[in-house]
Amino acid sequence: MSEKQLYEMMVIIKPDLGEKKTKEALATLQSTLEEHGGETSHTDDWGKRRLAYTISGHEEGYYHISYFTMPGEKIAALEHDLKLLQPIMRHIVLKFPKNLTLEEYLEETGRISSIQATLEAEEEKIKEEKKSKRR
Repeated sequence: MSEKQLYEMMVIIKPDLGEKKTKEALATLQSTLEEHGGETSHTDDWGKRRLAYTISGHEEGYYHISYFTMPGEKIAALEHDLKLLQPIMRHIVLKFPKNLTLEEYLEETGRISSIQATLEAEEEKIKEEKKSKRR
C-alpha cells in the first residue's frame, strides 16, 4: 500500500433534503471515506449557497468540504462510489499541495475570510452613506 496523501474534497448536496436527511447524507459520505481507508482531518460546512448554474433543476446546493488522508490508489474507487450517492449533485477531490500543511492553509483562509468580511462591511457602510446623502 502506498503512502497516504492529504486530499481536499468538496461535495454539493441536494438543497431540498431537510436537516435530518442532509446529516444522514454527510454520515454516509463519511462512512464511504472510511471504507476506502480515508481518515478525515477537518471538515467545513458552508451550508446552502447559490450555484453558479442550475444543476438538475436546483439553483442552490449544500456545500461541504472535507480534508482527509488516503492512499492514492484508492481515490478512483472513492470517486466512483461518490457518483453513486444520490444526495450528492457534484463532487471534486483534489490532492493537497505537499509544501503546505493543513494548519497553515486553514489559518491563512481564516485571515482572508476576516479581511473579506471587513471589506464587505466597509462597502456596505459606504453604500449606506451614499444613500443617506441622497435623501
